[in-house]
Amino acid sequence: MWQINHYTVPLLSVLLLNFTIARGQQTGSIANLNVEYHQPDTGFDILNMKSKDVVIVSENAHNRIDMPRTTLKLLQHLHEVNNTRALVIEAGASTAWLINRFLNTQDTLLLRDIARHTFYWGIEHRELWLELAKWNGQLSADKKIKVFSADIEIKQESVVLALNILMQQKDIEASMSGLKIFRDVFKERSEHRNQFDALNVNYYYDKDRCEIAANQTLKDINDRPNEYMSFFGTDLSFVRIMLQDLLSQYNYNYNDRKFIWRDKIIYQKLLDIHASGVTKFMYVVGEKHTYIGASSHRLGHEATSLLKGRVVLIKSTGKKSNGTFQEAGELTKLSRLFPEKFCEGCHVIIHNDGTSKLLTQSSDYTIAFKNDDHVRRFKKTFIGE
Repeated sequence: MWQINHYTVPLLSVLLLNFTIARGQQTGSIANLNVEYHQPDTGFDILNMKSKDVVIVSENAHNRIDMPRTTLKLLQHLHEVNNTRALVIEAGASTAWLINRFLNTQDTLLLRDIARHTFYWGIEHRELWLELAKWNGQLSADKKIKVFSADIEIKQESVVLALNILMQQKDIEASMSGLKIFRDVFKERSEHRNQFDALNVNYYYDKDRCEIAANQTLKDINDRPNEYMSFFGTDLSFVRIMLQDLLSQYNYNYNDRKFIWRDKIIYQKLLDIHASGVTKFMYVVGEKHTYIGASSHRLGHEATSLLKGRVVLIKSTGKKSNGTFQEAGELTKLSRLFPEKFCEGCHVIIHNDGTSKLLTQSSDYTIAFKNDDHVRRFKKTFIGE
């Protein structure tokens, strides 16, 4: 039998004291997070934004139900503490353009079309854009939020919608055959489309016809730039970028996982956003883009990046029904040490400051959502024939 002697008692006291000190340090690195709309946000004060310009929030699973609310609440916090006025999204130029148009107009019919034509197809996405537009409408012109794209076009439907908005009530010359195809595919499905609040399906419009139209329109723009400048005006450069990125999407084929090729494009787009004068921004992106050597990691660590050392990385995960956190074993262990912080119904933000091995991860902070639920579909959602 193990016996306690006069050497053991002091040793136990030292161990207990060390654990208490370490536990105190750890709880100082953990805060509960409130991201509900119309309630004071709590928890984000744990972020150290000194000498930092960019906050990247990575998702190890897209479309968690609480990420839209978290996006707005974190953006509002950053807006207050360092005047961040840009939200960068993992979506194409057409999606950013559509959202910015909604923020400016607050046109709910447009918002319904955004749910039909982009990856923001859920009820919580709609709530995010409504709340962002309301808040943005209260800000002065020099404080307003703008959305930026850092990706190729990953959903052709958003391009079809953006083009048709730009072409509304305009006569299309016979020589502009590509534009006519884009108008035709949009009109042909209008009766069906208008029955639904969201279109959660890939290639709702005929992919082959849209690809032909994109190639033809780009060729025509290169061959007859004056004709297209007269038609689109100052929007022509946006149209050209949108169509080039749509062709990249056809080449990429999202399901083939040609990750590195696309990730290099994303990295350049992030640099271009910064070069355009947007020195501070918040960026929500899939976790694979934050791995060592990937675009988001390069942004904060590569010697040639003007944002080296100025990026804060926040990873996010969700608690599964069995009590573990998705792809976050160390976080699961931490949650069992501090059940009062990781209580049922509690979101948690953790500063990975290295005070213990459980707080040493590949990110600066971690957001642990209270569950792993995903955004809700509208009742009238088209998910394919």
